[in-house]
Amino acid sequence: MNLEKDVFAGLVTSMAFLTDSILLVGQGPWLKAFDVRNGELLAKSLVLPANRIHRLVLEPRGVNDEGTYAQRRKILAYGAKTLAVLTIEYNIGSSSQLTDQSSHHAEGNDNQKTEVVIRQVQQYGPFTDWIQDVQWLYEDDESGVEATKIAMAFAHNFVEVYDITAERPSRVFRVQCEEQCILYSARFFGNTLSTLYLGSGTVFNEVHVWKVSDKNEEGFAPVQHRLVGHDGVIFGIRFSDDGSLLVSVSDDRTIRVWGLKDQKRKYHVIFGHTARIWDCIMVDQYLVSVSEDTTCRVWNNPYLQEEDEQSDSAMDCLACWEGHAGKNVWSCAVSPNKRLVATGGQDSGVRLWSLKAIQENHIESESDLTAIDLPELESYAPQLEDANEFMRNFVIVDYDVIATFTNQGFLLRYDNDDQKWTALYQDDDFQNYAVMEACREGQFVVSGGLQGHLSICHAYSAFTPLKLKVHNSKVLSVFIFESKDKGVFYIVSIGMEDEFYLFRFDMRIIDEPKIRLVHRLQRSEIKTTIICATISEDDSLLLCGSRESALLIYRIPGIHKDASAEDQPTLSTLALQLRRTHGRQAVSSVLVRPLPETSSHSPGLIVLTTGRDGCFIEYRLLNIASSATEDGPNMDIDADKMDLVDDDDDSDEGQEKKAHGKSLLIEKVYKNRVTKGWAEGAMYMDGELYILGFFRKRFFVFNVAKGFEMLSVACGGAHRAWHFLNDDRKLAKCTFAFFRRNKVNTLFRKCMPSTETFEASVQSNFHGKDVRAITFLGAAIGCQEKFKNMPMIVATGGEDTLLRLSQYVPGDLEGSLISLRTVRKHSSVIKSIVYSIGKETLLFTSGASEELRCWKLDSHPPQGTLASDFDPSKDLLDISCLELAASPLVSDIKETRIMDTSVFCIDAHRGYHILAAAYSDSTTRLWLFDEVAKKFYLIADGVWHMKCLLQIQHLLVEDNAGGQGIIIITSATDGKLAFWNATSVVNQFIESYKAGAILELVKLPEPFYSYQAHLSGVNAIDIKQQEDGSFWLASGGEDNAFALNWLDIRYDSREDVPASATAKADIAKIEGAHASSITGVHIVNRRVLTVSTDQRLNVWDVDTTQGVKLSLGDAHYIDVPDPSAMDVTVHNDTIVVGVTGIGFQLLKSKKLM
Repeated sequence: MNLEKDVFAGLVTSMAFLTDSILLVGQGPWLKAFDVRNGELLAKSLVLPANRIHRLVLEPRGVNDEGTYAQRRKILAYGAKTLAVLTIEYNIGSSSQLTDQSSHHAEGNDNQKTEVVIRQVQQYGPFTDWIQDVQWLYEDDESGVEATKIAMAFAHNFVEVYDITAERPSRVFRVQCEEQCILYSARFFGNTLSTLYLGSGTVFNEVHVWKVSDKNEEGFAPVQHRLVGHDGVIFGIRFSDDGSLLVSVSDDRTIRVWGLKDQKRKYHVIFGHTARIWDCIMVDQYLVSVSEDTTCRVWNNPYLQEEDEQSDSAMDCLACWEGHAGKNVWSCAVSPNKRLVATGGQDSGVRLWSLKAIQENHIESESDLTAIDLPELESYAPQLEDANEFMRNFVIVDYDVIATFTNQGFLLRYDNDDQKWTALYQDDDFQNYAVMEACREGQFVVSGGLQGHLSICHAYSAFTPLKLKVHNSKVLSVFIFESKDKGVFYIVSIGMEDEFYLFRFDMRIIDEPKIRLVHRLQRSEIKTTIICATISEDDSLLLCGSRESALLIYRIPGIHKDASAEDQPTLSTLALQLRRTHGRQAVSSVLVRPLPETSSHSPGLIVLTTGRDGCFIEYRLLNIASSATEDGPNMDIDADKMDLVDDDDDSDEGQEKKAHGKSLLIEKVYKNRVTKGWAEGAMYMDGELYILGFFRKRFFVFNVAKGFEMLSVACGGAHRAWHFLNDDRKLAKCTFAFFRRNKVNTLFRKCMPSTETFEASVQSNFHGKDVRAITFLGAAIGCQEKFKNMPMIVATGGEDTLLRLSQYVPGDLEGSLISLRTVRKHSSVIKSIVYSIGKETLLFTSGASEELRCWKLDSHPPQGTLASDFDPSKDLLDISCLELAASPLVSDIKETRIMDTSVFCIDAHRGYHILAAAYSDSTTRLWLFDEVAKKFYLIADGVWHMKCLLQIQHLLVEDNAGGQGIIIITSATDGKLAFWNATSVVNQFIESYKAGAILELVKLPEPFYSYQAHLSGVNAIDIKQQEDGSFWLASGGEDNAFALNWLDIRYDSREDVPASATAKADIAKIEGAHASSITGVHIVNRRVLTVSTDQRLNVWDVDTTQGVKLSLGDAHYIDVPDPSAMDVTVHNDTIVVGVTGIGFQLLKSKKLM
């Protein structure tokens, strides 16, 4: 069977910039070329089959080509014991025009397209030792002739030089270092043999620098510099451009900078990474390092400062870029103009970062801010010459305008453009205290005073200031919201003890503004201090967040309608209160937006809250159209006790909360922690969610979708007044201001941080740790919509505890896997993902810590697209994954893991699903999951293997008497497979459950059939029924063997022993089917696919004409290290194979087998 490789998401182990705009990336055996200006994949080539590319070394001197392509460059790519010599031919065009990837040949040099062609000149190897570094060598430094030799450093600390002008390389020089030890890393410096040095990182925690051309009397190269200080093995070495400095990184989590010319000066040690460091590059005054802790950090190079000028701050981290998931950023590169840094991670992601923007985006000192202080008192209040005057509070009115209330009750405006102050208003009732809120759209400021007054002042005195007596005590908070009617705004005022109020402020006639009280809102009976709020005008809802971690929702009908002055305000009571949303931490902001129209739950709202626990939570608010009188009598919900409240909840508690399905309904959709500090705000920009927060005395703006910090300002922390204004997704124009030392310190940003343009994420990320489970969701998606062209959706889970739903998108050079939804709910590894279709489409995930969770899948085309018009190559499916329930813990052993699961729907009308689970405590357990009750019920369990179970599958066999028999097949570390008859125990439990009774746990009957398939653990099993009614059961084991059993399985409830299994032939077995343990087995028609940790995917032909005979039909090398799971599906008449391990790979066959 001819399988073609398509998507590969794996370790990015090497990268290099070909030009400022073209990035070369080594991912597994593949070499890719990207245009960093738009993220386009320009070229892809298989360079080192069956090896990873460990490093790319460009020839220092490029060549201008007289042919089709303007420029040509040679490159060395090596991995393990193999070396490839490549030629890169390229044209650089405008970034505004995309390359036609279907053709790599240019029509002319003026076509404004960036094109890249990768040509393999020669591949050498395998050599006798592991290659640690290679280098191009010239005859002399001045010659313009191309390099004809290469130097190679090997793992046993010796160097060989080869002439590569011939078809086969000839060795012309060899030297062994006098220190004959094994190396973990090495790096050359110099491009001629006479000037060539090698820095060797040894297993003895030392760095040795030696000259390749020097030899002592014994013929060994002496060590010139022995750099001692690391407490761990050396993982990376780099020289400075002039060779005077060397930087090394180690297992001890430190970066050390050594001077090679000034021996008297002590080396410098830099701490900061929280795990092992893999590489570090010297870039002018910066050090750029990557680590196992998934960060790329930028530091000042302390060695470039004078010793008497050094301080602790000299070694502070200038930037910590966190754009990769899981663990390990393996590679990094810096563009020739030293403006961009590229990083590649274990998560398959390739990210770009701006070195130029470090100082612009990482504000460290007050010199980068504008400190705004009050003008001289006599300029606005000469009569108060000796008064104690200072700023009490401030707000941002516009990007260059702030307003402040002073201690003496003066409202002042400051314009940064001309740096002038203007007095707007004075009132003694606002002395010593003022809460403030500004409206940029209306250019006005609302302030609350100590005696319960509100003042409304226009920032440019367009109307006479208004003053109202609203509360009996001081005003605690004021909020302003825009109406969809231009010139109309809503003002919420919250006092100390009494009710709080909602006003409608109409300034459509600018010089005659009107304010009207439209709602009086009753407080919660539980102590609640509201500190944030938002309005959904179309849905007539006010949503508030409190310091006590409550989310409060009020109905405010009729707010958007004009009314006469005689209309009395409406008294509104609390419609819903969700307490402890963020544990015991405050809800710092509330944000709402409508559900997509294509959602099956529409109309409704998405409600997003941020909290001082560092999390943001997404809720879905439904049943909004019901009136206030239909709300239930008790809508006070404890978030700690309520996993999910929705319209399928038929319990008494659920009925109270729903008021018979007509009251407000809230569902928890998603929760994610973005910081260890405080999450203080949220905003959507072009569909991307940004979180505002504080951590370690810094303010940050975090892009959730792309996973990186867009802005960071040292401000002293969140315990101060602060404001942030922005309406641009790249923060090109924004203002951040905060109080410090009675001054408003302000960051005014009016343009792009830098003139260069690049795509921050060149290649999207996947799981950052080993992937242990994979399932294609074809049927699960197809049952919900009638797609003309079905999207290919794959669910994966693994060591990073993430459940990831992704869509395959075909491409010209390669397809891509686009993440649609990522859910983090498991506390440990996910080992199994299965789905079942009943009333709804359900997904079951399980793994370590005995976690078994059920999710409801809801998918539909994107808004504005019909299912019949859906194009999987362009459109992305809108999919949600809501947690319905988690099974109780039942094992007596705390560390019990659920190794595998299998599920089927036994009654779709009632929503009953039977799930069989294999536990590591050697127990087989059967669960009933009820969609309506949203609960797991343990039906039966049984122990037979007495070893850790590994795999489980179910089989539904037609009953000769009518109905069907339920057979459970298990495998374990004892090498045996067992067949259990679960029909009777399941049917009895279901009948009793329908009658309203829940039977006690029963024991499964002993297996009715078993056999020894392997010498040790059975890691993978698959069973398929053949055309003649018989069954093939394939298994793969820890013993490297593959076995196939041809069985006749029957079920007849009229017999004393209803279930039976008979082998139709001897078990066929290939003892050495793979060179290592088999981790996946799949039967596809008359063939069997096996995958192993030897990174081979074998296709076996099965012949049953005379017994069972197995023969190897085909074998494919898999680029994914440590393959651990495999799934197979048929999509558009194409067989698709997905293999996961440390990454993911998709293979496709055009022909059905």
